[in-house]
Amino acid sequence: MTREARERGAYIFDAHAGVVGVDLETCSAADLKHFGAWAYAMHRSTRVWVMSFAYFRRGKPASAVLRWYPGEPAPPELLDFLRAGGQLLAHNAAFERAIWSNILEPRYGFPAVGLDQWLDTQAVGCELNLPRSLEGLAVALGTDVQKDKQGAALMRRLAKADIDEAGDVVYPTCTAEDIERLSLYCDDDVLAMGDAWDRMDPLPLAEARLWELDKRVNSRGVFLDQDYAKRVRKLARLRVERLKEAAQIATFCEIPNAVAPPKLKKWLKSRGVDLPKTRKKNSKGEWYIAESTDKRALEEILGRADLPADVR
Repeated sequence: MTREARERGAYIFDAHAGVVGVDLETCSAADLKHFGAWAYAMHRSTRVWVMSFAYFRRGKPASAVLRWYPGEPAPPELLDFLRAGGQLLAHNAAFERAIWSNILEPRYGFPAVGLDQWLDTQAVGCELNLPRSLEGLAVALGTDVQKDKQGAALMRRLAKADIDEAGDVVYPTCTAEDIERLSLYCDDDVLAMGDAWDRMDPLPLAEARLWELDKRVNSRGVFLDQDYAKRVRKLARLRVERLKEAAQIATFCEIPNAVAPPKLKKWLKSRGVDLPKTRKKNSKGEWYIAESTDKRALEEILGRADLPADVR
């Protein structure tokens, strides 16, 4: 899409008649699964490659899929739509909302978007007992555009950055062709999502309120007394040290602490303790029987009435 075609008025999105579907492709040294969406979006290495968006009305063909790249002005048609109270549609909207709030707003001057302005095809699909993933949802609903499996491999490569020994972020190398291919992948996600939205009824009012409450609670976060938490952690460490010392005294230093499995097993057997048996699987996937000192096994041992005092 040329910049001339993106001038104000080139596209008009009616905030009262439809929604704008958005999808973002990002890159970060943070692992999304470990960090969660909000912390991922706040990480210093996280950046946006492209945002694709399109206007959808129920029962009507989608508008052209438009794109925004970092460094460009915020799309005027999207700004007008949001200022008029329009709603954004995303699949697993928590991710797009986190990127919007922590990157698009502070870095690129995008307007704030209220919780009530977000819609989520994942939430609607889950309420209908449909697959959580966009790929599975698109297959289940038979959308005209399906998830781009070939583009997914490129997306995964371009999504991961590294931090070198000097602490600098190293982003994956890519060409203009890579960015275009990634953008096409992003476009398809928007179209598949918009088609899925059109094929599903909206969330019932009670479910919609529950979804909004969930997002509000997660946005607020958990209020934590950090001083108290630090004191409790200090007490826990002291307790561990005392238990470690007690284990060394009880075993005449044969085991360094009470949770060293190999030495603990050997010492318990030397004291005549019959260790519980458990089924385990080896590297070949074969099951075998082994002696255990896991949590359940220790609970069983401690339940025995004839246990020597030093062992207990």
